[in-house]
Amino acid sequence: YSNYPRLLWKERALENAAGPLGILGIAFSEAPLLALHAQVQELAVAWSAGGLILILLASLLSAHILTRRLRRITEAASAVAGGDLGARSGLTGNDEIAELGSVFDSMVSSIRIERDRLAEREQHLSLTLNSIGDGVIVTDAEGCVTRMNPVAASLTGWHEDEARGHRLPEVFHIVSAITRQP
Repeated sequence: YSNYPRLLWKERALENAAGPLGILGIAFSEAPLLALHAQVQELAVAWSAGGLILILLASLLSAHILTRRLRRITEAASAVAGGDLGARSGLTGNDEIAELGSVFDSMVSSIRIERDRLAEREQHLSLTLNSIGDGVIVTDAEGCVTRMNPVAASLTGWHEDEARGHRLPEVFHIVSAITRQP
């Protein structure tokens, strides 16, 4: 076999009922097998590389779509934080990001409605306070002036804006009607 170094040999003993008939030797070249193996290997590498590229592209696309939608919520949140209660994310769909955007938009709408209600109550309170014929001074829990009506301003000599934040005894000096002492 040394004369055929590039051939693979397989031997098989042949026998019948009478005994051995001889040896069958088959020689075949490994070159076609090696060529086929190389082709399969190249094809496997090409498919693997193509698959990885597709996975990479799909990941990049998904990340882009996801971050773009999250960026819309972030931009809307920044606008709301800056006082723009008309800002909305405008996201739609059936996924978690769309649900987050919808909940955010609903929250901003609720804040806007409550802000408008609060402004209306504030206006009503101011009208009521200013229409009272007696001097009224309102303080917070620490005793600092938060508002006063025009009658109280004329009695104390303090304008409401000047009195706001000062402690009540600084703004309004209470004296006894009998002794005229504080």
